[in-house]
Amino acid sequence: MKKIFILFILCSVTIVHSQNYTSKDVNIFTEIHTRVKTGNNYIEYDDILGSPYLTEKFLDGKIYRNDTILSNSVSLRYNIFDDQIEIKDPSINKGNNYGTLIKTLDVKAEILFDTYKYFKTFKNPSKESLGSYLQIIEEGNNYTLLKKYEVIFQPKEEYKSPYDPGKKAEFEQETYYYVLDSQGNFIEFSDRKSRLARNFNNKGKKLKSFISKNNIDLKEEKGMIRVFKFLDKLSN
Repeated sequence: MKKIFILFILCSVTIVHSQNYTSKDVNIFTEIHTRVKTGNNYIEYDDILGSPYLTEKFLDGKIYRNDTILSNSVSLRYNIFDDQIEIKDPSINKGNNYGTLIKTLDVKAEILFDTYKYFKTFKNPSKESLGSYLQIIEEGNNYTLLKKYEVIFQPKEEYKSPYDPGKKAEFEQETYYYVLDSQGNFIEFSDRKSRLARNFNNKGKKLKSFISKNNIDLKEEKGMIRVFKFLDKLSN
């Protein structure tokens, strides 16, 4: 379902001296419409089950350009559905208007202790579009382990009968893991042992053996990280 996301860049401003980011890094005074279009109608986020956000609240965050910190005193949240890092900053916040991070490889966000970076060549798993924010879970010498959050909008189903009462519109969240290699390829890091082994070809047998020998649960993130570290060592 096509989402509605309308940006209004209202003006150009000079950021206070305590901040080092500029309009090249942040969409300043961006009005975010929190509703979804279904047919000829719109549904507000509040009327939809689930949430489009990773966390509803804005959390302490930092903004970086490459490895240089631009700001360490902003509040951030990740709108998964709109794939936007939203910024709440006293120096730019005006009523219901927020900033959003510019989608570029040079700029990344840290929300509490989690780092998010935009990858323009990443192909989203549930649609054909390219580009998304991914959470950096672990960085190795040869690979980077990434987490992809996805929110799918399921429209309302109308009442048909007592046996088919329909259901409210809902946001459904999914989580995927990928490995980024040194050539810029995104390889699915499946939680199914056989599929994971197939995805890494000649390393597959060793991965499968390592998982079985150590009784690793791939449905737990700590298990994935352990296997990822073993994979990274295989490539040294």
